Amino acid sequence: MVDDDTKSTTKAPAKAYGKQGFRHKDGAKGSPTSVASLNSDTAVPLLRMGVSNNFDNFRKKISIACLEKYKNLGRLIQDETYYVPPAIDPKTYDLANDPHEIEKTRLREAYKRRDKEVADMEIDKTSMFAYIISKLSKESMDEVQGAKDWATIETSRDPLALWMTVKKTHQILTTSKVASVIKKTAREEYAACKQGGFEHIVDYKRKFDARLDALTVSGNNKPDPEDIAMDFMYGLDNSRYAEFKVEIVNDLQKGTLTPIKDLNTMYILASRRVVLKDSKGGVPGGATFATLDTQRKGKKYPTEDEDDSKSKAEERYKAKLAKMRCYNCGGKGHISKNCPKNAEEGGDEPEEEEPPLAGLTIASCAGTMKVKSEGRLFEFYEVCLDSGSQVNIVDPRLLNNLRTVTKIYRSMNGVSTTEQVGHLDGFFECNACADCPANILSMADVEDRFPITWEPGESITVHAEERDIIFRRKEKM
Repeated sequence: MVDDDTKSTTKAPAKAYGKQGFRHKDGAKGSPTSVASLNSDTAVPLLRMGVSNNFDNFRKKISIACLEKYKNLGRLIQDETYYVPPAIDPKTYDLANDPHEIEKTRLREAYKRRDKEVADMEIDKTSMFAYIISKLSKESMDEVQGAKDWATIETSRDPLALWMTVKKTHQILTTSKVASVIKKTAREEYAACKQGGFEHIVDYKRKFDARLDALTVSGNNKPDPEDIAMDFMYGLDNSRYAEFKVEIVNDLQKGTLTPIKDLNTMYILASRRVVLKDSKGGVPGGATFATLDTQRKGKKYPTEDEDDSKSKAEERYKAKLAKMRCYNCGGKGHISKNCPKNAEEGGDEPEEEEPPLAGLTIASCAGTMKVKSEGRLFEFYEVCLDSGSQVNIVDPRLLNNLRTVTKIYRSMNGVSTTEQVGHLDGFFECNACADCPANILSMADVEDRFPITWEPGESITVHAEERDIIFRRKEKM
């Protein structure tokens, strides 16, 4: 079963077991009515080590958490230097005309507040040092402890020195320890940084910033601000920003536009560019204006043309299946493996490739489990990882962006179909089925996309991009 330690929601939250799951604290059954938002501390994921680590997301989350816990001391995550409170200027107090010493008292209190803030930050340095350490995985901690100045950092309990070491060790884009290889890999990754076809410009900017940081951390010279701005522009998705790129280049050549001075200026120009969007149905005067990123959503949903092509392919498969003859009973419309007469095994394999298998493990265990209401093995908001499934089938109440697309799959009862697909937040596209006995995610699909951690006999933790999701064992499943 799944336990999402960030408690994010889809249309209805996925069921989870454990202390941080979605289950009602009083043990009540049924669909949860609401899910409390995570605090900033719980939202910080465990930092993973490796070329495809989660440092970008980790930095964003831990920055928020440190600002909340340690106030101005937490600024060091983004500023990479200690915050110094503004100095007190006695000239701003009218001490010359202060017969009752009110201004003098205000000045004294201002000095006290500043001194207290400085003292509190000094005390909190040790706590913040321990907090950052607590958010590192074992592999990340091993890498940090391997830094040449780790002994000094550990003795001083300096959170800034610790953070800079964490950043340096986790922004390296290769497992090699050779300096020249590290620098070359960073240059290649920076040059290859492009906006994905379905990636929002905000996410692209965050990715670009990370690659730029990695470029300098690895020992390369930082490009000029104007060059960085142009690199960012050329990495924008052509399907949405081709005209924008042409306009910028032409205006620069004509001299009507001064060179873009830095990355943020280019980002603002691109993100705020307005385009004409025709209204649907051809209604006169119905044109509207929209920014480029509203023309395509950030999630990787298939286009209508892709959906149509898939639907046509599935229709062709159905048509061919209807003409196929069973080698067991001689009937048409099915293959021998799914013969309704349950004839003896035998015969040649059909020429057509069989549909993917759904829920082998679930189906084989169904007879030993207690069936809940509506013929389900679990509640509709519970999700199972199935190592015997080649497809992902989920209740439509848990999916977003539902679309009508026919999908064919095999179950223990023969070939079945679903008529809708949708996106399960944090995962991928799934078949929608309101009548299936359980929500199933293919273990192979999950392993292909996310790192996982096994706790034999206890749980499987999926390290998703935004959070860790825990699938807990239940009733031997």
